[in-house]
Amino acid sequence: MVRAQSIFGLSRFILVSQHFHNEQAIFLARRRGLDAVGFDAADVSRSIAPTTYWREYLARVQAVLDVTLLQTQPKFDGPPVMITQTAAP
Repeated sequence: MVRAQSIFGLSRFILVSQHFHNEQAIFLARRRGLDAVGFDAADVSRSIAPTTYWREYLARVQAVLDVTLLQTQPKFDGPPVMITQTAAP
């Protein structure tokens, strides 16, 4: 979310991913004052493996720490890239 804002100059997003990814991305976007909405893709399986559950749980904790206490910045930044919109032929 931070890179999309800083590199591509975006302030509004439509996210399409799995539910747990959307939750985290929307949380991060809103903390930065960005307008984001998520659409959940179909899950690959009905059950979540225990390792996946714990990895995602810890990733959520890390996201909260990143934006509140640590104020972590992206590791990989880059030069601005202009995104343009063209009309369909």
